[in-house]
Amino acid sequence: MWGRETQRWSRFDFEGPARDGYAVTGRSGTMISPPWYAHVEIFAGICGNKDGIETMPDGEFLSTLGIELR
Repeated sequence: MWGRETQRWSRFDFEGPARDGYAVTGRSGTMISPPWYAHVEIFAGICGNKDGIETMPDGEFLSTLGIELR
């Protein structure tokens, strides 16, 4: 079960292979467009917070699901 939470890739994730010396030429450095991320997040009902962390970009999230202990 994935819990409806996932993170966007940041520029650090896309630059990592080139930085580590094993990038595939022609595709390195390309980022998925933020409008596409927003479409998928809304469509899939991704939950999360807008935290303003550079390595975990903010998105179009539903509010977090509450934890109910019984």
